[in-house]
Amino acid sequence: MDVGGEVGLITPYLIGDSAYSLSPSVMKAYEMPSNASELEFNRSLRAARSTVERAFGRLKERFRIFRGELEYRRPELNFAVVGAACVLHNVCEKHLLTVETRADDAAAVRDAIANFVTNDAQTAVSSDEAAGKEKRDRLASLF
Repeated sequence: MDVGGEVGLITPYLIGDSAYSLSPSVMKAYEMPSNASELEFNRSLRAARSTVERAFGRLKERFRIFRGELEYRRPELNFAVVGAACVLHNVCEKHLLTVETRADDAAAVRDAIANFVTNDAQTAVSSDEAAGKEKRDRLASLF
């Protein structure tokens, strides 16, 4: 969802906890909120994180591959695996399929996906904490 107005365009971002660095693509709570907007921002961020954590809990229940770390060299493969699992989960939910205990093999799934990969170049990830603070402040000003 994009938010426009006086504060400018707000693009999508990831929600992190205190272990993550603040950046334009990763939002985290204010460590010491100083006003009502920052307190409300923190409350909303906690609520969103809780929703995401419950969703991943459901994916972990259905797909064993999520019970460990996804360790693909290219981040887009992790995104593809999560996206595919979400689609499959939604299909299962639509057709009222229950979660059954099974012995699926996470290593075999990783190997199968790796066979489709032709280029395993690492993606450089950089964070800009100052830009992250500016974006978080713009978001908090909406509360």
